[in-house]
Amino acid sequence: MGHLRRRATAVVIREDKVLLVRDQGKHHFSLPGGGVHHGELSLSAAARELYEETGLRATKVVRIFNYRGKVNEHRVFLVEADGHVHLRK
Repeated sequence: MGHLRRRATAVVIREDKVLLVRDQGKHHFSLPGGGVHHGELSLSAAARELYEETGLRATKVVRIFNYRGKVNEHRVFLVEADGHVHLRK
């Protein structure tokens, strides 16, 4: 088996709702997140991806779950964030 891709995912809960994102032109929703850059901490990648995808700035990041699949190694974080979501059109 080859090298697994490292991925970081952010779970943001506000007012009992979970933040989901959707790429333009796609029909499915997912949690914000993406690949971890070489030398980057998974925690930092989750915060970076959240900002890139939504404009929210992480204020607290706590790892809650790890999952190793056939292709990806996932790190999932519970994130508290400031700001308002910026929608791209």
